[in-house]
This record gives sequence, structure tokens and C-alpha cells, in this order.
Amino acid sequence: LFIVVCVPESLPTRPKTWGAPITWEQADPFSTLRSGMGNHHILQLGLIILLSYLPEAAQYSCMFLYLRQVIHFSADEVATFIAVIGVLSVTFQTLILAFLYNCVGHKTTMVIGLAFQVLQLVWFGLGLSKWVMWC
Repeated sequence: LFIVVCVPESLPTRPKTWGAPITWEQADPFSTLRSGMGNHHILQLGLIILLSYLPEAAQYSCMFLYLRQVIHFSADEVATFIAVIGVLSVTFQTLILAFLYNCVGHKTTMVIGLAFQVLQLVWFGLGLSKWVMWC
């Protein structure tokens, strides 16, 4: 019943009237990049996002292996570590981040977040024992 009611593939087709069709020139990603390169703020924001997500993606994909092979966590310790990090992440993003936005502003909050991310990655990279991971 859920699939019949909610999944878009099962709903009857109806013509979409979203306006004029998009041309290939409008959908060209390289023209978007060229226009973004001319604006200093967009270029800076894109670089910040790239440099922020790159180590974070590597951390997410390698963390489990690192904890098991280098730090010698058991499967239960890895699961507990992930759960604790998840709860702390949700708490920080909902409570502390909103407080920082109101107190110091968006830009300063971003700089503080990036600085703490660098500290976290250095801490995880240099730490070779279990107690370091839990600090």
C-alpha cells in the first residue's frame, strides 16, 4: 500500500508544467565553473567546502579500519565509539552550533568548526592508543 501511494514510480504520470525546457547551454557545468571563478567569494567558499569535505570523507571511509587494525579496538568498542560520536555530533549540531551562530556569527562559527576539525584529524592521526581516541 505504501508503494502504491507514496513511491513516485507508482503514481500516475501527469505533464509537468515547470516552465521553459532547459537547454544544454544552461546545464553546462563548465560554464557554471567559469562564472564561479570570476567571483572571489564563490571561489573561496568552494575551496573551503572542498578542503573541509576531503579529509572528512577519508576519515569516514577509513576510521573503522584504523580503529580495528592500528588501535586494536574490538568490534564492540568500534560500535560503542561510533554511537558515542553520533550522539555527540547530534548534540553539538543542535545545541552548541545554534548558540555559536547567535553569539559570534556564521563566518566565525565556520572558522571555529574548521579549526576543530583540523585538531580532530591531527589528534586521530597522531594518537596510537585507545585512551587517545576516547579523549
